[in-house]
Amino acid sequence: MITGVIARFATGTYTVTRADAEVYVDGYKVSNDESTCEIVASIQPEGATRENAAPAQSSPDNVMIYTVTGLNPRSENGPGDRVAYRGVPYEVTSVQRWEAFGESFCQARAARTVLP
Repeated sequence: MITGVIARFATGTYTVTRADAEVYVDGYKVSNDESTCEIVASIQPEGATRENAAPAQSSPDNVMIYTVTGLNPRSENGPGDRVAYRGVPYEVTSVQRWEAFGESFCQARAARTVLP
């Protein structure tokens, strides 16, 4: 049921880039590989999903992502997943997982990313 709702309101299929686990040898990072996958999601500008959002919390540089695919947020251990939206990478900053009718989905907030 939830899977069908997400699919019905999806705005497209998007590429997700995820940093793989870091590998250290003798205290030095030797691997910084990334993997990619495709997800079906509804991505909306953050202001479109929150009535009367506080200016500090709402920005045209933030989007909300709704998907049945699990996403990883930024943490002290590393960067969050990056989702390519309209040709621009957005880094997942927070994730709420919801369950209903025996299924689950993700509501994620992502911020526009400037890559080095």
